[in-house]
Amino acid sequence: MTPQEKNIAWAEKVDELGNNLFAGRELTREEFLKLGNYYLSGKYLIRHLEIVRKEKQKASQELMELEAAEKMILQRIEKQNISLESNQ
Repeated sequence: MTPQEKNIAWAEKVDELGNNLFAGRELTREEFLKLGNYYLSGKYLIRHLEIVRKEKQKASQELMELEAAEKMILQRIEKQNISLESNQ
């Protein structure tokens, strides 16, 4: 599907939904209050913070692995008496 076809499909969907751009199943009063409380209480911020921290930990682990690989390569270069300046 081309970008223009995607735009046309999106416009048609918006037109189909009419005034109800938040189309989906209707929420019960209890669900609505629970969802509202979730956002008003800031729990969504805590959830996003947890996600960011998890991604940060993952990136930190990947960095440690890259640094270990770099150290190993540098040790091999030194062991084989290879000059870094001549290869750059």
